[in-house]
Amino acid sequence: VQLWRDILSQKIIPIGKEAVLGGSMDQLFDLLQYLDDHVRGPYLCGDTVTVADCAVFPFIWRINDEFDLEEKSKLKRWLDVCMDTSYFQKTVQKSWWWWW
Repeated sequence: VQLWRDILSQKIIPIGKEAVLGGSMDQLFDLLQYLDDHVRGPYLCGDTVTVADCAVFPFIWRINDEFDLEEKSKLKRWLDVCMDTSYFQKTVQKSWWWWW
């Protein structure tokens, strides 16, 4: 869980924000590959939902909404598992385009 907290604060937020605002796509694609390599199960840390999933979900959802994660297989499967869960669905706010 701590690894994902660090990844969120040090990589996902700054690189994702820059990409969404028109910055470097190369950094974003490198980040997505890095994230894909660290997914450990149906959830980020294994077989159960953790605070890591709850914290990371809105940012990866936003990146997927902007850029499509199809080629990032484990990360996309994780996002799909989360989107099939009602408590994650309730957090999606398409009208909040500016929230980075």
